[in-house]
Amino acid sequence: GVAMLGEEVVLTDPAVEITVADGDGARTATTLERLQANIEVNRDKLGQGSASALKLLWGDETDLLAVEARGPYDAILGCDVTYSPEAFD
Repeated sequence: GVAMLGEEVVLTDPAVEITVADGDGARTATTLERLQANIEVNRDKLGQGSASALKLLWGDETDLLAVEARGPYDAILGCDVTYSPEAFD
């Protein structure tokens, strides 16, 4: 998932600042806890870089603005990104 992708990015550039964002509806809190736990477990691999986890749920303007405020970003990588028309009215 996104946490493993983020870890690989950090391992290729130890001075990188990475924001890992995910949202999973009713399970978002658990997802973010797991992302943060993954960051903590791998903190020693960050070198001079940093990592943080943010909520980003499709269609949530508040989430989008929070992630956007952390930018600008040099690159945006997606992992397991899907679109479901039923999610939007």
